[in-house]
Amino acid sequence: MKGYIFLVVTLIFLLSFSRNTVGTLIVDIGDDKSIEEANKDFLQDDILKAPPTTQRSATTDGGDLWTSPVPYILDKDLEMNAKGLTLKAFDQFRLKSCIDFKPRDSEEYYIHVQKLDGCYSNVGKVMSNGQDLSIGSYCDSISTVEHEFLHALGFYHEQSRYDRDDYVTIVNENIREGDEVNFDKQSNETITTQGVPYDYWSVMHYGKDAFSNGNGSTIITKDPKFQDVIGQRLEVSPKDALELNLLYKCKSTIAFQMTCSFPDETMCQMTSCSQSGLGWEMVTNVTGGPMSDHTNLPVAVVNKVKMQVTSCMLARHQVRRETRPGWRPTG
Repeated sequence: MKGYIFLVVTLIFLLSFSRNTVGTLIVDIGDDKSIEEANKDFLQDDILKAPPTTQRSATTDGGDLWTSPVPYILDKDLEMNAKGLTLKAFDQFRLKSCIDFKPRDSEEYYIHVQKLDGCYSNVGKVMSNGQDLSIGSYCDSISTVEHEFLHALGFYHEQSRYDRDDYVTIVNENIREGDEVNFDKQSNETITTQGVPYDYWSVMHYGKDAFSNGNGSTIITKDPKFQDVIGQRLEVSPKDALELNLLYKCKSTIAFQMTCSFPDETMCQMTSCSQSGLGWEMVTNVTGGPMSDHTNLPVAVVNKVKMQVTSCMLARHQVRRETRPGWRPTG
């Protein structure tokens, strides 16, 4: 009997420390949830509202933009996985745009990455003395982190665009009561799309059942084959990257070379190639594909170092058929 009472008291004690300030149980077990589901008990949306100062749309335009590198702070209470995913997201932005990030020094404007209730961010640079970007429970996936940082860099949701009705139908009767504001459409007098076509693949697009009341989908794509595509949470889409580059007037997308240096780091032991008298150079275009990798190694070198580079280079790139920035040996 005493043992039973002790067990009950222990469970009550543990549960009391597992709840946030509004009494909602927080369970950090890494389940795969959409941003809408992760925010269900805390927020209507993952955008913190601030007075608009510039023209807005899927992206903002002008005064709310950051100067690269963007200062940030990783809160001491941010979980290790969330910290790692945030740093990985930074590398993706460096690779796909001219945007870089740096730990805050003394800048007045910076992004404060924290574990708060839900996943959310302001849109653009709007708050001095640090603006919150929350990577809360169920938010620690690379696509969700990229999604929230795109908000911070100036992006609104894709289905907020003024031209969205040409591509999707919003089923209002299926929207959960009180969440209708999440489907508001912007006017072409107040927003800009950078001239980029509507993107079903955007990491900023809601999924088909976002904020559903259980009676069916809330978003129906005009092209049926994209019905199960919208809301993808894999990575930033090519059009997302294009729009980001246009927004920040990037002249080059090869910022990766500033953070990757073979003299300073060994990357899949690729420094072995320099032992054959070859160095490495960063180039604008390196062809990838099923039969090659982005290092574009000479045949004589491939036989020597193939086992060393396979795990990192071939596994990551051999399924890619597009042309993109990469490393290749000189000589």
